[in-house]
Amino acid sequence: MTEQLLNVPFVSRYTEDGARLDCGACCVAMLLAAMAQPTSPIDIAGGRGGCQLSPAALIQSAQTFGLTMFKDKRRTLEDLKRLLDDGQPPIVRLKYGDIPDRLARRSTGAHYVIVVGYDDETEQIFINDPHYPEAGEAGDGGYRRAYTYPVFMEAWRGGKFNALIPVPAPAPVQEGGVSFTQPTILGDVWVIAPLGLRLRAQPEAAGTAVAGGVPFGEHLSAISPESAMDAAGYTWQQVLTAQGVTGWVAASASGNRYLSDAQPIDPYTMYVLDTPAVRRAGGLSAREARDIHATLRESVPIGSQLTVYQRITEADGTPWLWVRTPSGKHGWVREKADEQALVGEAGKTQRGVHCAPVTHPIPNLVQRLQELDIRWYKMLDVGGDDNLRLITALKNVGIEPVVRIYQGAQFPGRLAELLRQRYGPVRAAGASYIEIGNEPNLACEWREPNDWHNQAQINSIADNWYLDARDAIHAGLKPAIYAMAPTERNRGVHPQYSSVQWLVGMMRRLEATHFAEVKGWLVNEQAWLAVHTADFGLPFDYDPFEGGLDDMCLRGYEIARKVVYDVFGVWPVTISTEGGVYSPKHLRDDLGWPSPYTDAEWGQRLEAMFDYPMQMRAMCPWTFSDEGVHDTRWFGCGWYDRHGNPRSPVMKLKVRKG
Repeated sequence: MTEQLLNVPFVSRYTEDGARLDCGACCVAMLLAAMAQPTSPIDIAGGRGGCQLSPAALIQSAQTFGLTMFKDKRRTLEDLKRLLDDGQPPIVRLKYGDIPDRLARRSTGAHYVIVVGYDDETEQIFINDPHYPEAGEAGDGGYRRAYTYPVFMEAWRGGKFNALIPVPAPAPVQEGGVSFTQPTILGDVWVIAPLGLRLRAQPEAAGTAVAGGVPFGEHLSAISPESAMDAAGYTWQQVLTAQGVTGWVAASASGNRYLSDAQPIDPYTMYVLDTPAVRRAGGLSAREARDIHATLRESVPIGSQLTVYQRITEADGTPWLWVRTPSGKHGWVREKADEQALVGEAGKTQRGVHCAPVTHPIPNLVQRLQELDIRWYKMLDVGGDDNLRLITALKNVGIEPVVRIYQGAQFPGRLAELLRQRYGPVRAAGASYIEIGNEPNLACEWREPNDWHNQAQINSIADNWYLDARDAIHAGLKPAIYAMAPTERNRGVHPQYSSVQWLVGMMRRLEATHFAEVKGWLVNEQAWLAVHTADFGLPFDYDPFEGGLDDMCLRGYEIARKVVYDVFGVWPVTISTEGGVYSPKHLRDDLGWPSPYTDAEWGQRLEAMFDYPMQMRAMCPWTFSDEGVHDTRWFGCGWYDRHGNPRSPVMKLKVRKG
């Protein structure tokens, strides 16, 4: 349109006794008068005299009289014209000193007026200015005062383009008056666009936003039918929000629905499953569209938690999920591939425990593990039938044993031939997961001085691991890549025992000598990564990568996983076979690390650790019990004491299980 003039009655800020009222309250009174609801500015201001009310106070006060407004910034004349064409005369804040012919020459600060019209032919804006004592004839008093576009825009710029916009929007009107009657409700709709929708003044993607975004799951009232698809592939619908704001939202785009006439399900949690397909791909692919060739937004690691907003099954039967990843990105992921689930509810790290070296069996061990809902049990094996019977007993009740074939000071050699002969009996008893060495970065595991700078030692570790692992795989077992003891404290590199440098060197040697074979083992879950991750009293979300590497934290295992991934392009099956939340005694006296929690709080922290999302298959903290332990260093580490009495972890985990 080239002109518009709305009939908004004038209200002055001056009373008969000479008192001066709030200019914003007077502008609200003008809008209420246009709704055939005359209201005193004194009532609107709540008796607060001439002090200027804040935008929030004006919006709140107007709402009590049935008028909904929202604060916004509109920076162009075209913005104002569209509002007027839609019958929404805005209250705007001006820098009054930039109005040259104002009546009150001493008033130069912020001042509210109502914009009621425009004329492109004369290039004028018309306002109702409450700073006049009477309406007068149009353009004479405060009613429909005319200002050129440049003069008005300069004053509005001085007011930082602030505006209070009345809603809902009525149909455009001329001299006959303004109507703010509630629109007719055609039905209920809900936002199903995962990122929410913009509420716009016009049904077009470039339309001016009239308010903040409308979030996923929000209920809206439809006040128009859905439009036909426009040239950009959008359909549009005019809606009314619960706050009384009207506008247009995209109902669909290129066939993807953004609005639904059924309330959507609440977002729910799924996990990236540890499957060969995901490992081969180096993670679960989150893409921009439901197409395996669409642009990749992120490769999501195994075990990661996904927030699912929408599930759509394509014509070929492929189910896709619209998700948010832990890094905050959104994208489409396949729920299944070749009938194999890629995501599911079973991705959470399972609860396990490590048994300290003992001289005699722990009474009622299996029953006690069941009572604590333990699903994985790390044990040491040096031969004998008792261990084989324990493996079978654990498997019979659904507890997965992780068997370390134990040899003290093993390096630089292989496991002894006698110990390698245990592969067959251990497998026959029911075990699958074994460890064939332990912490080669520590001096106590060597028969000679060790140092990660010694390339010959690095090579021997990798070469002997390969030989022992190959034999274990031929026996039907799944050997672990050696766990390293965490050493990288305070973003530094340990000069001799660096966990990261030992693992990096080992992986590079295997890359050079047996790349394809080792990658195949990782992809097919024939080999896995053992870690000894522990929180060391730090917050669980302490970032191991920020500002340098630091693996002495709960998320420290992520460094080891990334080392393997960077070499072989596979996220390995990962199990923490030691570590976890140590007892205060062990943390303080044995490791020299201050404990921020007490013995009584230990159990609560351990429970919270099991609930913390981790990209591992299982977590087996140190240790289950002090019973039968011959090394006095480990007294005080167990969930049970030497007499079988429960400590706080048992009390807390039993309550949780019950």
